[in-house]
Amino acid sequence: MLFFIFFLTLFTSLFFTYVTEKFFSKKNLFIDKPSIRKTHQSPVPSAGGISILISFFAFIFFIDNFYEFDASLLSIIFISTIPIIIVGLIDDYNEISIYIRLFVQFFSATVIIYFFQIKNDIYDLNLYTQTPYIIIFVSIILSVWLMNLYNFM
Repeated sequence: MLFFIFFLTLFTSLFFTYVTEKFFSKKNLFIDKPSIRKTHQSPVPSAGGISILISFFAFIFFIDNFYEFDASLLSIIFISTIPIIIVGLIDDYNEISIYIRLFVQFFSATVIIYFFQIKNDIYDLNLYTQTPYIIIFVSIILSVWLMNLYNFM
């Protein structure tokens, strides 16, 4: 079943990427124009993350329906991704300050690290006393780095 959910998510992502690209190109929305800092030579639609998010939420929906999944974990995922979605869309439409983007990314990374690495430890250990703070700090930095790396690609 997990194999089926994976391919359904992949198909959803491909389908919505195609649909959003055609829609945004036709309506002239979220078009990224070439500049010195960019690698593309012609205008391209830039809000492709919408299709990734739709497929991600579809994946979460299917996992939640076919497997036991803690609903509180879903709320943590939504709390941490919604600010990134909003800032990402605003940035795709009209560039915003790097400081605002970094603030939101650090907020989301901190929420994720806190709830999944510290609070909800699968071994039920109190990681605040056992995990050095440097590991928590590095985890947050690497999470922000991955968000920016993925967005850059």
